Amino acid sequence: MPLTIRLDKRHFVDVPSIIVFREGEITYALDTRSKAIVFGDVDSALVIQKAVDYLRSGRVVVREGEYTIKRTVNIHSHIVVEGVNAKLVATGDYPVFSVVGSDAERVTDVVIGGFEIVGGGKTNPKAHGIYLEFTNFCKLHDLRIMNCREAVSVKDVYGNIYEDVVALDNYMGFHSSLPTSSSRPMNNFVIRNYVISMTDYYGALMEGISGCKVYGLVVEGGGLATPSDGIVIKGGELSDFIACVSRFNGGNGWYLTPNNPPWNVVSGVRLVSPTSSENSGNGVVLDGVTHVEVVGGEVRGNIQNGVVVKDSTHISIEGLHVVDNSRVGSGQASGILISGTSTRVHVVNCHVIGSHKYGVEEVGNVSENLIALCNLGGYVVGPVSRLSPTSVAVLCRGVDL
Repeated sequence: MPLTIRLDKRHFVDVPSIIVFREGEITYALDTRSKAIVFGDVDSALVIQKAVDYLRSGRVVVREGEYTIKRTVNIHSHIVVEGVNAKLVATGDYPVFSVVGSDAERVTDVVIGGFEIVGGGKTNPKAHGIYLEFTNFCKLHDLRIMNCREAVSVKDVYGNIYEDVVALDNYMGFHSSLPTSSSRPMNNFVIRNYVISMTDYYGALMEGISGCKVYGLVVEGGGLATPSDGIVIKGGELSDFIACVSRFNGGNGWYLTPNNPPWNVVSGVRLVSPTSSENSGNGVVLDGVTHVEVVGGEVRGNIQNGVVVKDSTHISIEGLHVVDNSRVGSGQASGILISGTSTRVHVVNCHVIGSHKYGVEEVGNVSENLIALCNLGGYVVGPVSRLSPTSVAVLCRGVDL
């Protein structure tokens, strides 16, 4: 039977490119320069792999259709792999795409996008959608990933971009693992418009991150199998999370805490206009961190406390709306709880209302904290608990000074 592939003129460019398409049970690879079929096989993953290997650099376009992926497709440097209404379905315990270099020779300048990826199962430990390790300046975009252990799993990366991704019904939606290379890498990755829904465990787990910018990350419905937090940062520095949302998760909305050395610190992290709502734990937990800022945003309707600051120092919470938390029971949890050995926590210009135990509560060996210019209302016990001798509440509406 003659092949019926219709070539798109956009593929005939100076950059070498291969078009992958299906005819019946056979998957073919066509060289757009020679307009000749260069590979054909019933094994779609093998054909895509051969197309990638055929090009030292260039573009592989996978046309519309469903492709069974029976093995990992390994991507080398300077390759673009993009789908056009293409669905890739894995059948076993392996990543669909793997982009892996070494500490001495990293993979660079790879783009993967435009696919629907169905992984080999959430319980299989290696069945990731896309796995990247020792990669620089790679980009993942316009992806829909489901039924994977980790939709996107990365380790020892620098300068990567992950944008316009939907991760649905995976064990974990995004995981940046602790670096293991001899040097301490600066991650410097960017996330834009990444939606994670219905995970069995954490929605997004970021370990040992540095210099990262995260815009519009949405995590919802996490911790379905094991009650777990939505967005978790374990060890990190100098990173911004802007307009990110964590809601309807089985644990805390946000959880920031140190990790193993040398990442036994969270410092210089900013949450700008965050949202944390309707989670089964606390809205935001800052546990053992330093120099963290929460600026603007809303924490609403969580089961436990709105914000918990524990054993942390130099924390700034400014312009945050903390509304109607303590859903576990009226007056059982507070709007903002400062505990442990926390010191120099500044709560400024915040709007804390609802049936909280206290608007702001101090417990433990805390000191030198400031609550200022806050609107504190709707509390059950009081606007502010008894403060430590070195802490102060000033110019707060609702506080009887």
